[in-house]
Amino acid sequence: MNATAIILVELLAYLLAVLYLGYRGWRAQGPGLAEFFVAGRTLGPVVGFLTWSATLFSAFTLVGLPGFFYTHGIGSWPFIAFADTFMGVLFYLVGRRLWRLSRERNLVTPVELLAVHYKSPALGLLAVAVSVLFLLPYLAIQMIGVGRLLEGATSGTIPYLWGTVLLLVVTVLYSELGGMRAVAWTDALQGSLFFLVFYLTAALFVAREWGSVGALFQAVAERQPALLSVPGPRGYFSHATLISLFILIVGMPLTQPQLAVRFFVARSEGTLRRMTVASATFATLIVVPALLVGLGGAVLYPGLASGDLILPTIVSRTLAPPLAGLVVCAVVAAAMSTVDSQVLVLGSL
Repeated sequence: MNATAIILVELLAYLLAVLYLGYRGWRAQGPGLAEFFVAGRTLGPVVGFLTWSATLFSAFTLVGLPGFFYTHGIGSWPFIAFADTFMGVLFYLVGRRLWRLSRERNLVTPVELLAVHYKSPALGLLAVAVSVLFLLPYLAIQMIGVGRLLEGATSGTIPYLWGTVLLLVVTVLYSELGGMRAVAWTDALQGSLFFLVFYLTAALFVAREWGSVGALFQAVAERQPALLSVPGPRGYFSHATLISLFILIVGMPLTQPQLAVRFFVARSEGTLRRMTVASATFATLIVVPALLVGLGGAVLYPGLASGDLILPTIVSRTLAPPLAGLVVCAVVAAAMSTVDSQVLVLGSL
């Protein structure tokens, strides 16, 4: 079986698993808007933190983040890991209040909460307009990216347009039929998949090329020492940039409705607290393989036209076809786990 056939088989298995979970979510769904949009406010800590994390970390995590380390160096660590960890603090402090309000007033969307709490339908309409304006391009970028990925990974067997349409149809199907429960269950699968595959890829890459993480950093220090400094080889991560990016990321739970609605789904305040700790831990850990892939790639493959090419370069030159296929599925999963939440929240506006 050639590499393209292996990728297609693995992708088909992944899509069937996602559709099955979506079907189970649809079958388990009860009556009422709260059941559809916030899973009846019954999600536990494991599914809760995985749906939050999978929604937050899009395909950028596997493609763009290693590119940041490749291009700008170690300063990318505080850019993502520290900011996302502190975002967990805001998650709980603000999320606890929003969780209580959503239950007291039987609210199912962040837009509804704004309109009701501030007694301003106009504010609700403004929130709808802003959400649509910014979510649609975000959604489109994810689908365009994975469409191009599938076209390249399958050597054109899945054309760009057909790949984009296929993944969008699957995502809309399980999101709009199964609601939040289907989205959360599929997010749990997708988040686990891209987390484990990313770590496996980084571990095999480091083991094959250097044997240990220490040897990798020694190679970086010898060949690309500027990558181990802040603000980095291009001076990007100045203090002002790091502070502004920190503020931007920490505030994401309040500015993105597909994240804010996760405050409504926890079955209890204790569940929300455990979700906070687990999500902050996930955010810190997911940066580690990106760091290893990005810095290692800068040593072995300097001069790429774009840092975003480093993961595809490593996959094509280092990994066997079965694992390469899993990486493709992981990138697709990272994109779909963000898009499904965007589709659901757009349907609630």
